[in-house]
Amino acid sequence: MGIQTIPATGGGLTVSDLIGAEKIELIEEYKSTSNVTSITFSNIPQTYSKLLLVANAITTANDNTNIRVRPNSDSTSGNYQFETDFEEQSTSGSHVFTTYNSGRSEFQLNTHNNNASGNIYSFRFEILNYTTTAAKLVNWTLHYTPIGFNRSREIAFGSYRSGSTTNAVTSLNLSTQASSAYITIPSAVNASLILFGVK
Repeated sequence: MGIQTIPATGGGLTVSDLIGAEKIELIEEYKSTSNVTSITFSNIPQTYSKLLLVANAITTANDNTNIRVRPNSDSTSGNYQFETDFEEQSTSGSHVFTTYNSGRSEFQLNTHNNNASGNIYSFRFEILNYTTTAAKLVNWTLHYTPIGFNRSREIAFGSYRSGSTTNAVTSLNLSTQASSAYITIPSAVNASLILFGVK
């Protein structure tokens, strides 16, 4: 798929909406009419300063599933660490808590709550210095509407490192935590999953 420049003005999502004044280019937009358990963006160009993955109005189906994100499809235990701040609001009140995860085999985006299916979520996931051999710094913000809650969100940051050095990120894999679950991109609500490169 060819690279397309995203205009700074006009309808829909703008540069300022996504990442301020920096220039972004479309690398690939994932579209599928079927439910999938895994999505991989391959052959990522090494010409950007960072990567930005944006999901809009995507759902997960079946109970108790989160989304796993793995650079280069690396599932090695101990290569990931991250801290997540959660805020959940419902008619019964607000709940705020923080978790720290080290020694993990993936970045985990929490898209489930109370074992409920059909949650709708949107997120932006950013990978800094993805072309270097240093540890990759990441951050993400996720908003979701789990069944039984009015509004929930998480803000996280962390790093990815493979042993003493890390290869450049040339692919990015998303998969469901539960093998029986799948990711859905509903066409009826203009849902999308898009990978951008940031100059």
